[in-house]
Amino acid sequence: MTGSVARVRTEVLAKLNGRRRAHIVGLEHEHREIRDLLEGTIESGEGNSCLIIGPRSTGKTTLVENTLEEMEGKYPGQFITIRLSGFCHGEDKMALREVSRQLDYAFAQSAGKSVYDIDTLEKKSMTETVASVLSLFESGVSENSVAVVFILEELDRFAQSPRQTLLYNLLEIAQTSSVGVAVIGLTARINSRETLEKRVRSRFSQRVYQFRRPSNIDDFWRVVRNNLTVSTDEHGQDGAQWNDHIQQLYESGGTLYDLVEHIYYTSKDHRQLNALLLYAVSRADPFINPADLTKYRDQQRISDTQSFVDGLSELELALLICAARAEVKLESDTMNFNLVYDEYAEVAKEISRGRAAVTTTDIDSGIAMGARAGYRIWSKEAARAAWERLEAMDLILTINSAPSKAPTSAVADEIKMVKVDAGLLELGHMIGRGHTLFEWTKL
Repeated sequence: MTGSVARVRTEVLAKLNGRRRAHIVGLEHEHREIRDLLEGTIESGEGNSCLIIGPRSTGKTTLVENTLEEMEGKYPGQFITIRLSGFCHGEDKMALREVSRQLDYAFAQSAGKSVYDIDTLEKKSMTETVASVLSLFESGVSENSVAVVFILEELDRFAQSPRQTLLYNLLEIAQTSSVGVAVIGLTARINSRETLEKRVRSRFSQRVYQFRRPSNIDDFWRVVRNNLTVSTDEHGQDGAQWNDHIQQLYESGGTLYDLVEHIYYTSKDHRQLNALLLYAVSRADPFINPADLTKYRDQQRISDTQSFVDGLSELELALLICAARAEVKLESDTMNFNLVYDEYAEVAKEISRGRAAVTTTDIDSGIAMGARAGYRIWSKEAARAAWERLEAMDLILTINSAPSKAPTSAVADEIKMVKVDAGLLELGHMIGRGHTLFEWTKL
């Protein structure tokens, strides 16, 4: 393998495992909107805010980070980026301390000094830390003032804190600060805006961008191909040959097409496909061997989850599959018992109607098929008991939310938000095509 071909493979592997961000496909309008928002903050000192909502793996973070990288090239040294995550900084005090730390680090870097050699914003007292951060934004504009961009990943977790102090302060700063401030929130929860308190919502600019999964397999392939191909400007003829090879693999209708089709019609999560393709790309010499495309998936060890799934009753398995279906259909990684039971009842009724139609046809033909008629739909009480057993086995994971003083009850359990431990694609592989519920793993 020549050095140039090895560089092509290295770049593709970096995009598949997330070490290198791919260019955004199909989000050109949203990219322009975010770029204009950031330029207004950096160039004109505007205070801006927006909320980006969409399922996981739809490009929210990648779009924002690519746009920030573009701004750094166009406006070097003219803005500071503060990144917070609801997973790490869900508590307001912790988040405000992290804001002060990142600001201290940015100021020390611009001055060519160590953080220990400057008068830091972070103080021992939380009150002093908050006051020093707020005074920074309240001070007048100077020649050396720079804009500040706040990126809030998992914004819905910040909204769970009492009084939402962090969100209120950041949006208040964006409105009143003497320097340009932008607040960009990202979340996979579709009702995040409704969870904001009135005083927080009143300071929000109401810019909301909805990201969605690809609506057809051609759009999904464009996203996948973007991760598998390289720029011909950088890699020349070798890059062009690699790109042609990838397109031919897909258009031939072979293994690559089957993998793309299967994941599109189950989870629509291109990251699952990236994981499956890593093995084949790592062995490419100089091109991908089609036989390697499924070898990684076929040789994966059976997960601990499968040992639980094999022992589930039909009702328990049906609820688990319906939870995974709801995850894909609602484009949200959280759901509750009520949503899952509604999905279960809907699918079961469709199966029952289908079997009844087949039975009627067979009777008309003189064939007795009474045993196949209908499909039993279990009551909500029976389903709740099965749901509790899934929780006990950690196949359904409870989401920790803000503490509540309300007593637990059956109603509270039904609306309690949870995550499913296995995806729809994974469940389909576990139970196999011969299982009576395999068709349920297809949307």
